[in-house]
Amino acid sequence: MNQVKSLKQVLSNKIALFTMARYFVYLLLFIRGILLASYLGVEKFGVFSMIILLGQYLTFSGGGVQFAITVLLAKDKKHTSSTGRNNLISSAINFSVLISILLIAPLIILTWHQNFFEGATNEYILFVALIGSLGFIQQVLLNIFRVDGLMKHIIIVELVTAIFLIAVIFFVSKDQLIWYMLTSVVITSLCSILYFFNKKQFQYNFTLTIKNVVRLMRTGFPLLLLNISTMIITIFPQFIAGVFYGDEVMGIYSFGVRISTSVLLVFNTIVWYIFPSLISRLGDMSPDDKYNFVKKWSTILVCLLTLFSFI
Repeated sequence: MNQVKSLKQVLSNKIALFTMARYFVYLLLFIRGILLASYLGVEKFGVFSMIILLGQYLTFSGGGVQFAITVLLAKDKKHTSSTGRNNLISSAINFSVLISILLIAPLIILTWHQNFFEGATNEYILFVALIGSLGFIQQVLLNIFRVDGLMKHIIIVELVTAIFLIAVIFFVSKDQLIWYMLTSVVITSLCSILYFFNKKQFQYNFTLTIKNVVRLMRTGFPLLLLNISTMIITIFPQFIAGVFYGDEVMGIYSFGVRISTSVLLVFNTIVWYIFPSLISRLGDMSPDDKYNFVKKWSTILVCLLTLFSFI
């Protein structure tokens, strides 16, 4: 009876439920990685990982708008009118679409010059542009849903995407598996964008005001630098492995990264979940209270991470 009660308490806890769902999604993605590595081989798996990695790099080309929209919506949640909020969201979405178009167009032109990129990646450079551009728009929408607490829709998108990408492996030709997988990534990104638009709780319009764009860029650029520094520590070694040691080493390294990432998934998921609430709470504090709050929790987090590293 106590076990049933404990289970109900866990299921009623949104953070715990979201974390478990995230772990299940990551497990599916890990299974996909094992299947791809077994079917493609280490070298081709390295090529696939490099293409996805380059697409992730392109999402940073929007000046940190995807990060800024999280902070601005969370900070102004209690003080901004619905019209002002809708205009800010619409400006962020329209700006991300504009940047995506500017990204795709030149990279399409570069694909006509076969020697611009060396190696197998040259054949798939258009996929890099599409994955990066759609990923940028998807991140903006996902963070809007994140601030609004619509975690159910985020998990639905992630779960359906993971299942679909695994299913594709079993129903396509293994000789063209990379092409089919990249096409599937593009399709799932596009479908997730359409799903977010269908489930949105804001009023979208075609507004793109200079004031909102400047505000987004001013807030997003420092956050972009912060995320780039994190990326250099976590993702950049993966890129270096592919460039200087070849696709085979890249494949082995990528597989190891997936394993190590799962270790900190619980901590990262909880922080990701509560971050908008923390921003909203800090917005109502005095400067001294903010300093004491950040100092207190930074100390706690450092102690927990230090302890966790020994475990």
